Amino acid sequence: ILAGTFSGRIQTYLRPQNLTTRDSLNTKFSHNNTLPNIHNPLEAYEIDFSGSLGSLKIKESSSSLDHRRLIVPSESVFFVKIVDSVVDMALEGKTLCEISWDFQGASPVLQVTKLGYSPELVSHEDKKTVPILIP
Repeated sequence: ILAGTFSGRIQTYLRPQNLTTRDSLNTKFSHNNTLPNIHNPLEAYEIDFSGSLGSLKIKESSSSLDHRRLIVPSESVFFVKIVDSVVDMALEGKTLCEISWDFQGASPVLQVTKLGYSPELVSHEDKKTVPILIP
């Protein structure tokens, strides 16, 4: 379950790929040893997402896997700042992000119960609850 509010801005700049230096070509295309086809618009351009920002304010969030459940505190906020991101038209490239969060003084909680049971459905006595962050 995930309910919340997303806000932010995505900045994009479409520009021709830098094909002027041999070093930039060797760095960008070393994984497949082929150069871009500059006559194909899908290969001739790159997208710069640098400076984009995003945040997600959680209203309610929990995730279950078998006999385990993770609960994120209400009003938690996650932030993402794209410091540097240049990708090609196939969205392949390098991205440097800063990620931060604010749990509003609370800790995410891990709940565990016996194998075959769901922490959501068993009584309080049949599950263990542990805060993940240590104050």
